[in-house]
Amino acid sequence: MPANTDVTGTEALGPSGAGRDVVALLRESEARFRALAESSPLAIFVNRDDKVFLANPACVQLFGASSPEELIGKPALELFDPDSRSLVSERIRVDSETVPLVEVRIVRLDGTAVDVEATASPFLDQGVKAIQILLRDITERKQADEVLRESEDRFRYVFHHSGVAKCITRPAGEIEVNDAFLEMVGHSREELGEHGTWQQLTHPDDVARSEQVVASVISGERSSARFEKRYLRKDGSVVWADVTTALRRHSDGSPDYFMTAIIDITERKHAEQELLALTEDLARSNAELEKFAYVASHDLQEPLRMVASYVQLLQRRYQGRLDSDADEFIGFAVDGATRMQNLINDLLAYSRVGTQVEPPSLTDLETVFGDVLEMLEQTIADDGATVTHDPLPVVSCDPTQIGRVFQNLITNAVKFRGDEPPRVHVSARHGDGEWVFSVADNGIGIDPQYFDRIFIIFQRLQSRTDYSGTGMGLAICKRIIQRHGGRIWVESGPGAGSTFYFTLPDGREA
Repeated sequence: MPANTDVTGTEALGPSGAGRDVVALLRESEARFRALAESSPLAIFVNRDDKVFLANPACVQLFGASSPEELIGKPALELFDPDSRSLVSERIRVDSETVPLVEVRIVRLDGTAVDVEATASPFLDQGVKAIQILLRDITERKQADEVLRESEDRFRYVFHHSGVAKCITRPAGEIEVNDAFLEMVGHSREELGEHGTWQQLTHPDDVARSEQVVASVISGERSSARFEKRYLRKDGSVVWADVTTALRRHSDGSPDYFMTAIIDITERKHAEQELLALTEDLARSNAELEKFAYVASHDLQEPLRMVASYVQLLQRRYQGRLDSDADEFIGFAVDGATRMQNLINDLLAYSRVGTQVEPPSLTDLETVFGDVLEMLEQTIADDGATVTHDPLPVVSCDPTQIGRVFQNLITNAVKFRGDEPPRVHVSARHGDGEWVFSVADNGIGIDPQYFDRIFIIFQRLQSRTDYSGTGMGLAICKRIIQRHGGRIWVESGPGAGSTFYFTLPDGREA
């Protein structure tokens, strides 16, 4: 009610008609006031002469009373918690103006304390100064505030004590960082100041790209982002970082702040750069080696052909016309020239594995295998060999090179035979995203201690008098399979035959 309004002091108005009308109005006003107080969800009581003079139902319920009479007449100050009474005495006085909301505690009749918001308005009640006090129970809000505060405290603790560098960033760029971030960039919290920005700590060449990422998240193009960037330490050195950031928005959708986690990947980047440099050096060295092998073998062909042709001519023309030593020496020369030609041809084939190649294409290995068998038909017949195979798949490969692998493995299986006629079986099974091929034979087998050696160029396990060859076949197979992204290995034992395995990616992944 308005201050200094007398709602019941009607007798001073006199018996005149105008006075009676005013009395009626005041009584009507008082009735409305009491009706409003009775129906109000807010707890309302009137303090007159420092005692409770009136209490509405909501007030009765708030204090845990059974009726207004349990409250009326009690000292008003005793309704409040002792810790709140000094504030109530100071702020709520009959000679003051309306008191704004103030948080205090009341004491229910059962002795429990309840947090409330209180406001007070002084007024005249039958010519006596009184105070109308409104109370709102804020227990649930206080509990929610406490839960929120505890949650905020936990968040702050985790944020500042995390071993990962973290940063809270406002859309304009202002940052709040944890200790791990300060350690990463070598600054103290005081040096960064209250108005430090991430732009100040970012390498100049990475600022624009980082701003593009921030803009894409703010625009809603994506909800979070992960990218690499560089920070500048206090001493001017560069820190490479893996940055993951997500945006928290206000309830209206506007951006609030970014929560960012930063992982120092400087050592990894240095290792990557070193590895890249080594890879480039190795690639350059391999290219030069391949070029050298090709040029050397190609340029050696002509003089070697001339030597071989003249030695063979000498053998044909003077065979039997000289003494036996001369015939033997000429035979050694012819054999040496022939072996040198074979070595050069195989070295040339080895160097061409990485240079003269066809792009991988979906290839039916049934067709490739049929061409290989046709090429080796005479060799297989001469040795009385039997070559069988299971159905072969379609894969992504260079058909010429994979044909060379089948040719070399089958030729070796027939060449390194035991006492029985050679039997060779080729099969394929599908694995996890790849095909695993096997070429099994019943030959002399290989001691496990030599499994790695046999795939190295010019490595032989048997003498040339027992088995011909240059020792390049398996090395060429290994290089071809590795170029296709596969693996090659052998399972064998002396006298137990050998099974060579190699893999090729699934054709569906071509």
